[in-house]
Amino acid sequence: LSRYGRGRGVLVLEKEGSVGAHQTGHNSGVIHAGIYYRPGSVKARACVQGMKRTYIYCEERGIPFKKPGKLIVATRESEMDRLRELMERGIQNSVPGLVMVQREEMQELQPGLEGVAAIFSPETGIVDWRRVAKEFSREVSNIGGHVLTDHEVISIEESQCSGHVLVQCKNGRSVESDLVITCCGLHSDRVARLTGGR
Repeated sequence: LSRYGRGRGVLVLEKEGSVGAHQTGHNSGVIHAGIYYRPGSVKARACVQGMKRTYIYCEERGIPFKKPGKLIVATRESEMDRLRELMERGIQNSVPGLVMVQREEMQELQPGLEGVAAIFSPETGIVDWRRVAKEFSREVSNIGGHVLTDHEVISIEESQCSGHVLVQCKNGRSVESDLVITCCGLHSDRVARLTGGR
């Protein structure tokens, strides 16, 4: 936003004492390829583009990641129709590199794995998302923005005086801005309700 927001400054209010303390830092670290989402949906496009951009971002900033790939396995013949549907969905979503592998190839990729067939997604990867979040925070600071930790938002209201948005924090501090974007992960529903959303 600092780069593209016509001179707007960026201030990030973080509930915890450090970035990535909740869901971001406590997950499996998967960089999803976009196989499961409904073709043509915003989620499907965002996932595929997000995967590609994540790898570029990490490479440019020296953040380590791995691409071990992922196998989606049909363990019995009755699951093959569903596996073929997922393969078609992945192709429609433009997920790169998808291949259907048979039992022998499956076991070459993952010894001891049992099943009839599998989809291999070579672009599915893993990264330390907490480290990525810390890099985002550093980048915000480097372009003149600020990340304020220990700033749990408790109310968001339109200011009657200025027409701006007034954000109150649990620590007693408040921020006034002409634009507020909420992006709160696990707590998105709670913060959306503060804005009058559902």
